[in-house]
Amino acid sequence: MAIAEDVVRESLKSVVDPELFVNIVDLGLIYEIKIDEQPEGKSNVTVEMEGRPFDTGLRKFGALLGDGSEIGCNAVLNPGSIIGRGAIVYPNVNWRGILPANMIAKNKSMVDVVVRRPNTP
Repeated sequence: MAIAEDVVRESLKSVVDPELFVNIVDLGLIYEIKIDEQPEGKSNVTVEMEGRPFDTGLRKFGALLGDGSEIGCNAVLNPGSIIGRGAIVYPNVNWRGILPANMIAKNKSMVDVVVRRPNTP
């Protein structure tokens, strides 16, 4: 959706000069408004499908959650994540990609316990 110049100009009317108490548009301080539809350096969010990246066509894409899906405490859903119906993401999981319906994503990592070395001055 494109932003119209008149909408931007109207929004800028809320910016008021603190000494003159007049907005910056009426003071004539806005000479030109340029609207860039997609700034350079910005790219669309991709979702990995069947091992290949799929361009969503969106610059912003949080996550899609299917009906009845559950997300645990401290779980992180990265941009472009899609969680299927009835799927569960366990607590503390960092998820990226597509989780099919009725599947569970859980951590299965081992914790290493090692001897602490004494500090040497």
